[in-house]
Amino acid sequence: MRSRLRALPLFWTAVLAVPAAAFEEGWESAPIGTHRPKDEFSADEKKWRVGDTISNFPEDCGVSPHTAEIVSSGGNKALRLTSVVVDGDCADNIWVVRNRVLDQRFSIPIGPSSMTSFFEEGSLIDPVGHSGSCNALVPPCGDTVSLKLVDNRGNLLVYILQRAPDREEADPDHANYREIQLDPDAGVYERNVFEDFSTIANFVGSGAEIVSVTFTVQEWGTATLDQLSIGESGGPGPKPDGAAAACAAAHLKAAGGLVKGGFGCLGKFAKDPAKDPLGARLDACQGKAETKFVPAWDKATQNAACTLEEPGTDVATDFFASMDELYTADVNGWDPGNRGDRSLRSALLKAFGGLGGSAFSVCSKNAKKPDPGALQRAIETTLRKFSSAADKSIASALRKGVVYTGENTTELAVEVMIAIGTFCEEASP
Repeated sequence: MRSRLRALPLFWTAVLAVPAAAFEEGWESAPIGTHRPKDEFSADEKKWRVGDTISNFPEDCGVSPHTAEIVSSGGNKALRLTSVVVDGDCADNIWVVRNRVLDQRFSIPIGPSSMTSFFEEGSLIDPVGHSGSCNALVPPCGDTVSLKLVDNRGNLLVYILQRAPDREEADPDHANYREIQLDPDAGVYERNVFEDFSTIANFVGSGAEIVSVTFTVQEWGTATLDQLSIGESGGPGPKPDGAAAACAAAHLKAAGGLVKGGFGCLGKFAKDPAKDPLGARLDACQGKAETKFVPAWDKATQNAACTLEEPGTDVATDFFASMDELYTADVNGWDPGNRGDRSLRSALLKAFGGLGGSAFSVCSKNAKKPDPGALQRAIETTLRKFSSAADKSIASALRKGVVYTGENTTELAVEVMIAIGTFCEEASP
């Protein structure tokens, strides 16, 4: 983050040569709007169908209030499902599905290096948990948000996202089902889908294909899905020199901690600068981040194979200068006397810290084990998570009458990624 460069460095642009996955759904070709159960709509991967339980029993359950929406999110589009509370005994669920009923030729071949990655966030209202055997006709049991994949032999793999805190993974009575509970707050997910299917007793790897993809909110809540990718990984790149890779990984990991900590300090300062008119608390906060960073950086630099040899104190000074530039762009035109405006700028600065910390973590992992495909997916999901957080903060402030007057957050995020990409390129062996 030492400069605001205007051209993407090779570190990032190299991933553009990675072949696209077999299945890439980002919803960009779908018009913004609301769909009801039994509707069909087209998106990047052609036709999807909206479904729920209520619509199958209109005489007993009435008209379904549940919705599937294509919404604007972070300058992109995303899918949002909403299941609302309905009186009665009918199941309140909503899903979208793409399968061979809609397209007889639909198929996603999978092999040992096949990955799935996606962005998802959501919440459930008073979810009910589950433990023990699952006897549901179509699992999973309990209130959940899930992504379901079915292969050409009828095996069902379910990634459980949001759920009740006490929910346990089901132990079904049949040999063609597996559910995996993931961190509900991760936002960005990546799994080797072939390895996960391989935990199912009846799975056969030879000739395996995914023939159905379903995203579901089961009972009351809302969830957003974007950048769903399923296909072959770009594969690992050439193995770097071990000593050089270890140094680069350590340098980049330390840099991520400094950036996240530094922006965190600026976020605290922006929340109420009047309490720190001389910036003493800000200096002390950043001093703690630097005290943690410098020993880690300098220890790694003792390795003779290191690409970067600058002392940690010099690197920290450069980083803090760049963070100050972004702080100025973020608070441009703000009203420091307005508590809501201060809270907005504070939240955005912390989001930039999360973006920088995650980007450096991506670099660190790639330095030890280069993999263009994994790098590409990580870059996309890191930016997507930032955009979602920034948009939420700006929209929340607007509802309270606060209008964001700083520089465009997407453009600032791109500049941050450009600068980090340049630094990663210099640090990598």
